Parts: sequence; C-alpha cells; structure tokens
Amino acid sequence: MLFEKLKYEDDFPIRVLIAHVEDYPVHYHQDMEFVYVLKGQINLKSGYCNYLLKEGDVFTLAGHEVHRLTEAEGENTVAVIQINTYYFAQYFPNLSNACFRTYSHNEHTDKHEYVRKALLTVLLKYMTQSPEYKTECIFTMIELIKYIEGNFNLFAFDQDVVINFEIDDHVTIERIDRIFRYIYENYSEKISLKELAEREYLNEFYLSHIIKDCTGMSFRDFLCFARVEGSEIPLLETDRKISQIARDVGFSTTAYYERYFIKWFKVSPEEHREKYKPLTLSEDNKPRLRNPLQEQIISIIKERLYGDSNRNKTERLMTGISKNVTVDVSQPCIAHTDPKLELCIKLSDYKSLGFSLFAHINALHPEKVTILVERQDYREEINWLYDMLLTAGISVQVRANLQSEHNLSFGHDSVAESIVVLNNVLKTGVKDMCVCLRDDDGGRTMLKGMPALMTSEGIRKSSFYAYQALSLLEGDIISQGRNYCVIEKQHNNRFGYVIITYNYNDEIIDLCTKGKSPDYVKGMINSFTDRLELTFTMNIPSGPYEIVRYSMNEFGSLFNYIANDNHDGKTGILRRYPDIAYVAPHMEILRENVKTSFNMEFDIGGAGIQIGIIEPID
Repeated sequence: MLFEKLKYEDDFPIRVLIAHVEDYPVHYHQDMEFVYVLKGQINLKSGYCNYLLKEGDVFTLAGHEVHRLTEAEGENTVAVIQINTYYFAQYFPNLSNACFRTYSHNEHTDKHEYVRKALLTVLLKYMTQSPEYKTECIFTMIELIKYIEGNFNLFAFDQDVVINFEIDDHVTIERIDRIFRYIYENYSEKISLKELAEREYLNEFYLSHIIKDCTGMSFRDFLCFARVEGSEIPLLETDRKISQIARDVGFSTTAYYERYFIKWFKVSPEEHREKYKPLTLSEDNKPRLRNPLQEQIISIIKERLYGDSNRNKTERLMTGISKNVTVDVSQPCIAHTDPKLELCIKLSDYKSLGFSLFAHINALHPEKVTILVERQDYREEINWLYDMLLTAGISVQVRANLQSEHNLSFGHDSVAESIVVLNNVLKTGVKDMCVCLRDDDGGRTMLKGMPALMTSEGIRKSSFYAYQALSLLEGDIISQGRNYCVIEKQHNNRFGYVIITYNYNDEIIDLCTKGKSPDYVKGMINSFTDRLELTFTMNIPSGPYEIVRYSMNEFGSLFNYIANDNHDGKTGILRRYPDIAYVAPHMEILRENVKTSFNMEFDIGGAGIQIGIIEPID
C-alpha cells in the first residue's frame, strides 16, 4: 500500500496533522504536502535524498514524491499540511505537475519567512476554528501557492540533496519551469534536446547551457534523473521485473537504467527494493505518532507566529526613505485633480444608523448619493429617504441593487485601503469613484472584508477618512513623487496647500486585491517596517498660516484591535456601543508666521498616511 489515499473532511480541501512523529512509513500520494518542523528535528527521505530537518524548516513535497518521516534525537512536533490538488487546480491548472522545492541551505530569507507565516496562519486558524476558518485557510493557501509558484518553482542539485535554486531572471525562470514540467510529464517517452529547443525557439547549444547552469547537470543527465525518480514507485509498489520497469520509464536498456539508479540512490534497484519495500505504508506498518495536547500545539504555533515576528522586527534594521523636497510654487502645475465621489447607500443603512446616516454622508462631501433598492424594500420608505436627502441639499438618484459579487479582501478593512484610494486619485488619475457606505448586514463577525467605508454596526474604517480627504484634493498638483503629492488650492484669491505623504510598498497595495485573509493582511502590514522621512521646503507668500496635520496608520485602528488580538468582534463594547468606536486620524493644529520660506516635516514608520493642510489666515 505504498499509495496513501488522502481523505478530506467536510468538503474542506486542506488536511492537517500535527504530531510527534516516530515513523511515518514510505509512501506517496497525489496531493501536495508541506512538512513544517515546529519543534525539535526530524529525518525526511524524499526520493534518493535524506534530509535532517530542524526547527523552523519547511519542506514542500509535490504529488507522487516517495517520502518517509522518522524521528531524530529528542522530542519533535511536526505539522503536515496536505492540500487537495483537484480543488486548488481551479486556481492553479498546472499544480498536479508542479516541481516546488522550498528547502535551502539558507532558510533565513524574507521568502522563507513568508512561507512560514502563511503556514502558521493556516495552522492557527485550523486549530482554533473560528466560524470562517475554512474560508480564511483557503484564501491564505491560495496566496501561498501563488507565492511559491513565483519563488520556489526551480530546484538544483547540491552534492547529495536537492535544494531550491534562486535566480532573479524571470524569463529564465519561466523557461526552465516549462522545461521541467514537460520533462516530468513525458519522461517515459523519447525526448531530445532538439525537440525542447524547438519548443523554446532556441538553439540546442544555448538551451543546454541554460539547463546546465540552472540544474547543475546536463539535459541528458536531468532526463535520466527524472526517469530514475519516477521508477521508485513501480519498484516499491509492484513485483515487476527490473527490466520491465526500466523500459516503462524510458530507458533503452536495463544496464543503462541500473547505472543511473546507482548514481543517485547509491545502490542497485534490487537492493533499494529489498531495503525499502518492507518499510512501506501498509495495514501492518501504520504510522507511529503521538498527538500533543491541543493547548500545547496552539501555544507553539502562536509563539512561532507572533514571537518570531516580534523578534524579527526588533532585530531588523529600519530601512526606508529620507529626503528633502523643495517645492517652487511659481512653477506650472503638473496636472489638475478634482475627484468626485458617488456614495451608495441602502434603506437598511438608515434603519441601522438612524439620522446619523446624514451626518456620515455630509462628512464625505459626495458629488451624489445613490440609493440602492433591494427586493424587500418598500417603495414608500425609499421615496421618504429620497426626499429627506433632497431636503438636506444632497444630489441623489435611485437604482436597483444588482447584487454584484464583492471583491472580498480584509485589506479593505485596514489602512491599506486608504493608501490605495489616494494612490488611485493621485497616481492613476482616477476622477470618478464609487463606494458603498456600509458593509452588508448578516454574519456575526464585525469585519467582513467588504470594500465599504463602515462596518455593518456603523463603525468608521480608516478608508472613511481617506474618502473624506478627497474633498480636500481639488486643485493643481505642483509637485509629486512616489510617496508624496503637493496640491495648490485657491480660495478667496489666496492660495493654500495640501501635502499628502504615504508610506507603502507593492505588497501593501496588493492587500486590497481579492482573497486576502485577516492574518495575511496583519502579517504583511506588521512586516512592513520601512520608515519614510520627508522634509518639504516651500517658497509660499509670507504671512500667518494655520497648519493642520492628519496621521493615519494601523495602530489603534479597528482592524488592528480585532486582528492582533485574534478577536472576531462578535461581542463586547464595540458591538454594543459602536458610536464610541470611531478611530479618527490623529490631528495636530498649529499656527506659523511665514517670513521667507515654509518647512514641514513628515515621519511615517510602517504603512501609513500623513496629510498636511496649510491655509493662510485672513
């Protein structure tokens, strides 16, 4: 019974085993597997390689890899996470033919830390099983597979082991990935270097050098390696003759097969069969495991997830940008910005918020308000709400709610959404923006990952204040960089200025794309510790000015409270008294009499936004 048929319970495409492993016999399965050593160390046999995995090591096994786990010295706690390849193939069509390798001699890299955090997040969600744990685990796993596909899809040979091969040339990565997949899918057939070169539109000499540089061996040796590796399953699973197995995997002669088998496995095929066939998984040779207490497992996971994260943050040197920006207000403007907001509300918003709904709307200064009519709404109530908005001087329209699918991502609940909003207006030139005021009702969790400005309980998210800031942005852009924008505004024949600074990277922007779980968002925000220091010098007219500075970051926010404390917001003060929970930006107000030039400093640690408003005093 070399083949292990994996069973997934309750239509959940992830299977988790956490145990002290004495011996998990030789076996293989069709699904992808992660082995994460949470405590101690363990021996892993994978193909011809033998690894000693230590605490913190992560090993990725593709489907149909013959492997075995046995205990090393001392206690161990090992997490084995298996995923249903058939299910995840809807997102990653080539997953069944993947050749991932996360093992490396240097696992203290940002890429390995990302993999560890994602797996720990899945493990913690699985062990604590909040109401949405299945969805959150699946979201996190999708992001992890996507990341591994981009960073761990090549391997190389280093003496007696196979390791992750690191290269930054994406063209070469994609090419070698295609070659690997093609060889593993067709190794039993006749494959020539000429055929591969034609498929890649390269000459044979150049392609042979690429394969040699990336794998450490020639094309012919690599093809034979794939054939030898593929022969281990029939060798241990059947009683077929060695000569038959050699032909089945593509070797022209038995001697040729035996020569390459000995090259990798250090023994002949017959000797390998004699040694390992009695050690294969069977009814008489079942896994020997000891299960730790659930509380102990959760404690270990939390220590690895949060303790290591905090330790890494304190040990890591703060990096970032420190820059002096000189702004000449007499220079021609770069562009004009005048963003317009369409705010969508529903009758249920009024029923939940009452008359405070109108205060929220007025605070956002929308160009127009759209009432989304739902099937259960009464026409008389819609007409009343329409008339009330008109009476309040708000431009309003009515249309049916088409129930379009939400772009669910918990980045929408964090400061990342605020950064995305301002980035869209200032960098991509978006003028017309449409957003819903409040999350949908239903569900017990306070945060739902919806792209709205308030929770269903009526608590303002940080994005509320980003959209509120849009009303400040009508004017001429006179200076701009990756992390800042300076806007000149005219009022009563006098000029005022708005300086917007925001600290981010591409991963922070990506948090608002579909499918990001709370723990994934929290982890990415916490891991981004770069500092932005900008000093602006402006030759504005002399005179007295009032200066207001707004600061927004994740500290003290609703998302930070719920995500960092693993609190789902089902109960407590925030749900009972949502009106006390507005987390408004920190604000400073001061006055300055400008004589020659004006200076203003901005300092943002981690993901965040600071806005400075400079207005002349009449």
